[in-house]
Amino acid sequence: MFMKKRKLFVTAVVVILFQTILFAKTPTDHLNIGKAIVYNETIYNLGWSSHPNYDLYIQEYFPKGEKPESYNNMYSITVDLRSDVTVDEFVAAKVRELDERKKTDKVCHYQVLENNGEFIVHLVVSQASTKEANKIGMVEFDIQYYHMIEINNRKVLQLDLFSHREYGDNILPFLSSLNDKLNDYINAITKMDVKPDLSH
Repeated sequence: MFMKKRKLFVTAVVVILFQTILFAKTPTDHLNIGKAIVYNETIYNLGWSSHPNYDLYIQEYFPKGEKPESYNNMYSITVDLRSDVTVDEFVAAKVRELDERKKTDKVCHYQVLENNGEFIVHLVVSQASTKEANKIGMVEFDIQYYHMIEINNRKVLQLDLFSHREYGDNILPFLSSLNDKLNDYINAITKMDVKPDLSH
């Protein structure tokens, strides 16, 4: 059972940074985990991947009909081969980032859970509407699962991330129902059996 990490409890809800990326037309399965995965009984297909440097691999998966540019659900897997950064340090960096975001994003909340050296960070962030001032246009809920795996006889970091976005009038109903679904989301991500293979 994941327990609260130190006193970092702030309210349960999550999310990812908003960033602009170039999306490849034909994503490569760098991690050799397949072009499709199943999370929480939903099939996700590989929609974007990146291997920006020797140490880092990122793959993003989406349900049928959804795209990297605009989605409701996304599942990503990141593998970081650096051996000089611990899971605790990755999580601490994420907490610092979210604490900074809270200064300008009133919706931003997060919780950190820990179990035997593995961490869950779940959070919610928001983005302002582009059409109406002082109105939220989108919220993003993320579950980030930080854990160590073994690749080529080395311990490396794997980050599994589930991201869900809601827009406009769907925001409040989603946030109201989130607590009822949260445990299911967390249990599902910790039971994922994704095994990257970089031996090729």
